[in-house]
Amino acid sequence: MSIKNIISKLLSGSQPDADERAELERFDPEKLLSEISDLRARAEAGEREKLSEKERLELDIANISKERDQLKAAHDTMLRRNHLRELSAKSNFSDPDYLDFLAGREELDLADAAACDNFIEKLRREKPEAFSSTLKSGSGSRNTPGFHDRSPLVHEDQISRIISELENTGYRA
Repeated sequence: MSIKNIISKLLSGSQPDADERAELERFDPEKLLSEISDLRARAEAGEREKLSEKERLELDIANISKERDQLKAAHDTMLRRNHLRELSAKSNFSDPDYLDFLAGREELDLADAAACDNFIEKLRREKPEAFSSTLKSGSGSRNTPGFHDRSPLVHEDQISRIISELENTGYRA
């Protein structure tokens, strides 16, 4: 029984018998794919032998040109991604992949620095949430002069004055 028939039987809801189970256990899709790949390679080699020297060279040139074009496209993609990552880091844009998407949608010329600056400024106005904040967290009191000098908040002369005023009013602790 063929694998196709066994699968059809399983899909219809029937249970496979012992012979069908044994056939399924022997079936190795990886081995089948490997055999197909080998057969294709042999077929291409056979076709190649039938070709004249000129046709083989033309085929090699076509294959090399195709590979060159793929490598050039991959290189261009890497350059674009690197440029966008640098632009993202310089402008505090939080997601370089999203910046790539937005730049692609706007058809931004990354070689034009002025266009890039205008694009980033436009994004700052339209999508401020996409940028990392350059502000430090907190209320800002740590930047006030004298904060780190460890001086007491109330000096001794002020404490003495407060105690004497309380005593004058008749307050006893």
